[in-house]
Amino acid sequence: MQSMRLRNADSCGLYSRKDLTARMHGVQAPFVSAFRFWRSSYLSVATYLTVVATVAIYDMMLTIRYWNSLKQLEENPIGRWLLNLDHIQNGTVPNLALFLSLKALGTVIVLLTIAFLVTRSSRLGHPVATGVSCFQLGLATYLTFAENG
Repeated sequence: MQSMRLRNADSCGLYSRKDLTARMHGVQAPFVSAFRFWRSSYLSVATYLTVVATVAIYDMMLTIRYWNSLKQLEENPIGRWLLNLDHIQNGTVPNLALFLSLKALGTVIVLLTIAFLVTRSSRLGHPVATGVSCFQLGLATYLTFAENG
């Protein structure tokens, strides 16, 4: 009976033999408990989504704040193409409506994809969401501290 419990507990492959033995005797390692909670909780999904959405909103705020020099500051080639595609009548000031709406649409698609992946397949979703969140944090750092010149 105990070996059956060990096999059922190890079906996810998260526990070592020592952890499984400790669990059988009523002791659970705190790290394993915290890891399993993070993998199965809505807190992890909320954290990923909050990080990605917050950095995207920060990026859009900077876009609006520096709209007059955006053509020189934008480093994304697709962003540059969008800015050149849509101009106000005189041709010098970019119309930000198309640029910001496509940026917002892309953010919503990424948020929905992260939520789907993490809730559907934890083994795939968490590494993807962690990578995207870390990239977004790096982007926020770059946008805040990089020198233009």
